[in-house]
Amino acid sequence: MTLAQLPTAKSTIQNVPVGIVNQDQGPIGKSLTNKAMHNKTKADHADHPMFKWYEYKTIKAANHALSFNGNYATVIIPKDLSQSVQTVGQTGQKSTVKIVINQGRNHTLATNVSSVLTSLFNKVGTSIGTGVLAKMAALNLSVPASKAEAIANPINVKTSIVHSTKNLEAASSVFFQPIWITSLVPTMLLYFASRAFQPK
Repeated sequence: MTLAQLPTAKSTIQNVPVGIVNQDQGPIGKSLTNKAMHNKTKADHADHPMFKWYEYKTIKAANHALSFNGNYATVIIPKDLSQSVQTVGQTGQKSTVKIVINQGRNHTLATNVSSVLTSLFNKVGTSIGTGVLAKMAALNLSVPASKAEAIANPINVKTSIVHSTKNLEAASSVFFQPIWITSLVPTMLLYFASRAFQPK
C-alpha cells in the first residue's frame, strides 16, 4: 500500500537540472545568465540548491538536452532583452523570457519547477524595473501612465510545455497498481483461510 503511493509523494526541488540559453549579447542578458548560473537558492530544509544550471549556445542544443539528457526546463533569454529594457520608457513594450517545461520527466516536480522559475524571473523583472524607475527619477523624467506598468516590470514570462502528461497525471501510479493488488491477494487468502479454520 505504501509503495503504491510513491508516485503521488511530494517531490523536493534539489539540484534539478535546468538549461539556459542567452540570445541577448547585451549587458542585461549576460548579467541574467550569470546570476542564474551562480544561483544558490535553496528549498526549505534543503542542503542543496534548487537548480543545477547548464548553459547552452543554441535553442537546438537546449531542446536536445530537454528531451534526452533529463533536463526539467529550459530558460530562453530573448536577443532583444537589453535593448527592450533600455527603451521601455519610450516604447512601453516588454520583452519575453520563455520557460519550456519538460512535463514528461515528472509531472509533480515539473509543475513545482515551473512555478518556482516563473516566480523567480517575475521577481527579476520587477528588480530590473525598479532600477529603470530609479534612473528615470534621477534624471527627473516623468513616467507616462500608459507605460508605467511596462516600465515597472519590463519582462514577460511565458511558459510552455513539452512532452505533456495532461491526460496522464496518474500514469506513474499505474506501474505500482500490481503491487497494490498483489498485497490484497494474500490478505484475502488469509481471511478466507481463517474463516475455514475450525479449532478443535
